[in-house]
Amino acid sequence: MTPRANSSMVSSIPGRQADRVSSRISARLFSSGSYSPSAIIMEELVSPGSTTLALVRELSGPALDARYVTNGVAHARLLAQKGCKVFLVGGLLRPETEAIIGAAALYSLQQYNFTKAFLGANGVALDAGFTTPDPEEAAVKATVVRRAREAWFLVDDSKFARIYPAVIAELSGGAILTNHCPNPKYRQFTLVKEAAE
Repeated sequence: MTPRANSSMVSSIPGRQADRVSSRISARLFSSGSYSPSAIIMEELVSPGSTTLALVRELSGPALDARYVTNGVAHARLLAQKGCKVFLVGGLLRPETEAIIGAAALYSLQQYNFTKAFLGANGVALDAGFTTPDPEEAAVKATVVRRAREAWFLVDDSKFARIYPAVIAELSGGAILTNHCPNPKYRQFTLVKEAAE
């Protein structure tokens, strides 16, 4: 389900800029009643600058009391170091990204309902939705979108109008969190939040 305009938000900024804004991300996400008792952070580890990993680094206060489910090994490790209750999905480890994928991961995820899901996508396009190169990662993320009350895709402006072979969800399947949305037409199909908003 796409979050409503008044839902809590985070911002997605590419590369090193993500670390600079990640404190604002976590502050806005878990402040003023937006804290939820069950959250999921889904993202494979692409690089140390990954936006969802930057978000995990900055979690503090009531956000540390949430329960987290992740398919990211680095995310699970960092959440555990912060004292969070974290569930690591079982399945096949993809060494390139340290993401857990495969049939066992899909089965495991179907045992949960999520308040909020934070996912990455390699591409987001008006006619193709949220996409990624790997069909197994797409299947895992698609399962999460179906099980989440709110799905948020963290994508920077370089990912707009890019299409990859594996579909995660239609554009209406999740809200977009970005540093800049280059085309206002995206707002006709889903909620778009930018860093400046």
